[in-house]
Amino acid sequence: MRGRLYHLITKNENQELQSVLDADKSAALVRSADGRGPLFWAHEANNDDAIEMLKKAGASEDWQDADGKTCSNFEHGQMTEYMVRTGRARVHVRTYCSAGLAARQGR
Repeated sequence: MRGRLYHLITKNENQELQSVLDADKSAALVRSADGRGPLFWAHEANNDDAIEMLKKAGASEDWQDADGKTCSNFEHGQMTEYMVRTGRARVHVRTYCSAGLAARQGR
């Protein structure tokens, strides 16, 4: 569901997004492992129509991601650079932790 929502929002396929929300309003509430969800993606994509649809379906701009950030912490459409940096940091931490675990397990 998250992948489909991300695609619809970032490709401005808003009629299809509305159909998904009409069928299941809880789709507006899904969150990824980083705490972000459809409303964050709509802000990132500068998709104003999707933002309004998601808010009507119950999404809130006050929700925080895993780093305590909200949609309002970013200028409209300026979330991508932050996401790229935090994504790289998380990959580095996961790689470092995985390497340490493998070393402790004798791999």
